[in-house]
Amino acid sequence: MSNSTAGDWVVDPAGSTAGFSGKAWWGLAPVRGTFGSVSGSGTLGDDGTVRGELVIDAAALDTKNDRRDKHLLSDDFFNTEKYPSITVIVTSATLTGSSLECSGTMAAAGVTVPVSFTAQVASAEAGSVVLSAVLTMPRTKFGMTWQPLPGFVADVSQGTVTARFVRP
Repeated sequence: MSNSTAGDWVVDPAGSTAGFSGKAWWGLAPVRGTFGSVSGSGTLGDDGTVRGELVIDAAALDTKNDRRDKHLLSDDFFNTEKYPSITVIVTSATLTGSSLECSGTMAAAGVTVPVSFTAQVASAEAGSVVLSAVLTMPRTKFGMTWQPLPGFVADVSQGTVTARFVRP
């Protein structure tokens, strides 16, 4: 990415995805899912500063299991009736090669926590940039503490995002 990429960018929902993975049944059963649409925007300053926001439609969560989806959407987890989206705000980022070291906040289930993560520049072409990132986060930081038995649901989950940015 160069100074020619400086300026405002918006997320292309058709070229962007978000998902998650975690473990249940004492680590024996993987749980994977996708979220609904991804939207947002970003700005790359002439001086290389990066700021941005991603909004992920958590209310459209899909794990291919209706009963599990209903539970994950409930106030035991994402509480999407009150908080239908997950928002990641990047307040600073440093580009090193094809890696973007990002810092900011993530809000889910009504709780905002500081985050740091690495996004990879998957492609950078005239008029579009694709970033992908994996964010590992303890769910209990967001107040998601439901647990029927000790250790039944793992605390740490991974969120994945591929975001395609285009010029507005």
